[in-house]
Amino acid sequence: MLDQWIRSLPVWFLVTLCLVGGLALMVLFNPPHSICKTHMDLFEESLQGLIYSKTEGAVIRPAKYGDLLDRCKGSNTPGGCFELFQVWRAFHHQAKKIPKECSSDLGSRAEVRKILDEGPELLTLLAWGSEPPKSALLKYGWLEASNLALYCDLKDLHLALYGKESWLQFQTKMFQTLPGADKLVRAQAWELMILSSRCEQWQP
Repeated sequence: MLDQWIRSLPVWFLVTLCLVGGLALMVLFNPPHSICKTHMDLFEESLQGLIYSKTEGAVIRPAKYGDLLDRCKGSNTPGGCFELFQVWRAFHHQAKKIPKECSSDLGSRAEVRKILDEGPELLTLLAWGSEPPKSALLKYGWLEASNLALYCDLKDLHLALYGKESWLQFQTKMFQTLPGADKLVRAQAWELMILSSRCEQWQP
């Protein structure tokens, strides 16, 4: 009975039905890329091998980021942290290319959140050292102006993607994390952290 009903339909109707059905299936299984997805694909591609794994033929090479982070923490020297800082700079450079309307896509990436949490934290720890700096003049440790500009770039991106409340939570964490900070008056500890620096003096 179904066959008879189908045969009774006009040919033009059957052709139209097949075309519409075919297009619907194509969209279902291969949806068109949004502009934000295109930007994020380019972002991830540009950072393959650095913060994302890289596929070379049948070989998947892990990202360098984890090893570079551990090396910097272990050495606490300009040489030991140089490559990590370069990765952070490349990351920031590519992140700034993402349009503002795609910020939520960028901020939702786990790798992005990880860097924007770990970067400012590690730079703050490196500047502070194993004990409170002797004075505010020494609060930068061995960090140079370019390193402090990097800290400010990561801070600005963190604020743009996650908001002021997230940054305030990070600051509170630093008061609890920096060695000896809990033994100082909060205002005194604040003056000895790079968190209290004005970024205008480091950024162009």
